[in-house]
Amino acid sequence: MRLTTVFVAFLAASSSVEAQQIMDGSTYNVSTELLADAFAQLISTTPDPYAAQLIGLKYGGDDGNVVCGMINLKGDNGAYQGFKPFSFDKRTRELKMPSAADCKAP
Repeated sequence: MRLTTVFVAFLAASSSVEAQQIMDGSTYNVSTELLADAFAQLISTTPDPYAAQLIGLKYGGDDGNVVCGMINLKGDNGAYQGFKPFSFDKRTRELKMPSAADCKAP
């Protein structure tokens, strides 16, 4: 399995570059803009968003506003907790973990 690390630049006040790991190259399945929005929400809602590992990224709806996949986050003890489903809806800016109810089956 090829390990791919993707850096997504966020145009924020600090103009810093944030990084989450896309472990399986599935970043090519989803638009860069949608990923940037999802990562921005991830940063504001999780304790260690920069250590996030993602796999299986795909569009969750027909309109291109929902991204779905699996996410592995670090817990309070610093250890990864295992991959769990997530979804992010660009329209509502809602990040759902561990749920991918907005995602359609392939």
